[in-house]
Amino acid sequence: MNFARVRPNRSGRRDDRGSLPMAMLVSLVGMSLSAALVPVVVNHLAATRVSATRTRALHAAQAGIDTALGHIRAATDLPGAGNLSDLPSGPLTSGTAPDGSRYRVTIDYRDLDGVSLGSRPTSRPQSAVLVSIGVATPNGAFDQNTPGARTLQATYTFLTSATIIPGGQIHVRSTNADLCVDAGSARPAAGAVVTMRRCDNAPQQQIFAYNANLTLTLVSSRTVANPNGMCLDAGSPHAANAEVKLQACAATSRPSQQWIFNDAGNLAGTGDGNGQDGYCFNVKIPDSPGSTVVLGSGTACNGNQDNVQTFRPDSTVGTGAAGPASGQLVNFAQFSRCLNVTDGVPTTAYLTAWPCRQVIDSSRIPPEQVWTLPAMNPTTHTSPGLITVKIGGVDYCLRSPQSSGAYPNVTRCPAGSPPANLSWTVYGLTGSFTTSYQITDGVGLCLAVADPATSPTEIHQPAPGAGPTMSRIVLRACDGGLWQKWNAPADLTRPSPLTSYFERTAG
Repeated sequence: MNFARVRPNRSGRRDDRGSLPMAMLVSLVGMSLSAALVPVVVNHLAATRVSATRTRALHAAQAGIDTALGHIRAATDLPGAGNLSDLPSGPLTSGTAPDGSRYRVTIDYRDLDGVSLGSRPTSRPQSAVLVSIGVATPNGAFDQNTPGARTLQATYTFLTSATIIPGGQIHVRSTNADLCVDAGSARPAAGAVVTMRRCDNAPQQQIFAYNANLTLTLVSSRTVANPNGMCLDAGSPHAANAEVKLQACAATSRPSQQWIFNDAGNLAGTGDGNGQDGYCFNVKIPDSPGSTVVLGSGTACNGNQDNVQTFRPDSTVGTGAAGPASGQLVNFAQFSRCLNVTDGVPTTAYLTAWPCRQVIDSSRIPPEQVWTLPAMNPTTHTSPGLITVKIGGVDYCLRSPQSSGAYPNVTRCPAGSPPANLSWTVYGLTGSFTTSYQITDGVGLCLAVADPATSPTEIHQPAPGAGPTMSRIVLRACDGGLWQKWNAPADLTRPSPLTSYFERTAG
């Protein structure tokens, strides 16, 4: 039997021609491809650096728009009306951020016809054109032709009506008749006497707004001819049995028109916006539609809860002087209710949304409504940390049960590192309606006011005669709802006045 034989080469090994050249070819091809990929990788890395630079510049430009918008919206007087002299003139230039980025914003005010009023208007503008240039480096020139610079432009339209001002009815406490403070008409004349009428259907003559200077304005009375509207006024100096009337709201705070809603449910007079002067609203003939409202004194003020001196403003009447500046946390869905340590007792198992205490001097607000929040991060618009309240000279921390539907309360702040259930994050205007003005605990649940319409068991019922029922504070899964928003501006739910927002290109 014959077998084919593999002929050995001279070295005695099998002759496998072609294997070595093929291996060399593969190596050469690999080396060639590697060399070809080097410039691709380098270019990709360079493009990544350019992209990161442009992103930082864009964020800086956006921060500039936000800053200018904040300055414009802060240009208000004490009652909250726009103040022309406080409008920012620009340019607004930032310092250097930790990543090296900066911005500069110019502002051009326009009239109704779009004609420029310049950067410092002397007449009421209709809009403001904001142009913000962001650069990514500390030394970058504020020019849209600067490499990597980003330029954003937006138009801010001023709100010139009073429709965003909150308003609600002012009920008197009664078990026999639901009566509300009534102006007689939507456009009452100066000197019109205030009466009590049935609260049915919330007519315009019963809708009042509680302003930051403690005045109560009939919302429907604000017109072009009378922009400040008509205020509840009992004359000066206050006197027993003086009738409460409608008078033109003063341009500056006037004691005859300022009213403190106190712990007893009185609408009490004040001489300075802080101390009470001993007089308050009284219903002259209890439970009688058409009864006038007069000033009472002595036991007719700060006395027992009754149908003469005890009033219950709707939760929509407004925040008055309450809000961030006073350390109070106002709920948006109940716009005259504040986060409150129930009865001022820190051992209570739950907190309540209680009528906001109203004084100009925040040092006079009862401590159970004065909260200290962690500092807000200007970049992320969040402030993580402890939320505290001081009662009886002792610091108490807001504590979360970290369970949906459970009630947060307060506990003595511990020494050293706090536990996780004392950690909260307060959100400002984040750019997202859902997350803005929320307060979340360490597991992401939101601080909320219980809606009595859907959660009738989650209410606080004081002792008989001690006051109205109030909502408890609960934890809920965050949903962006109004019951979960705190210290939000009154116009949060209205369309943004910022329009024509786009990026300008170089050239």
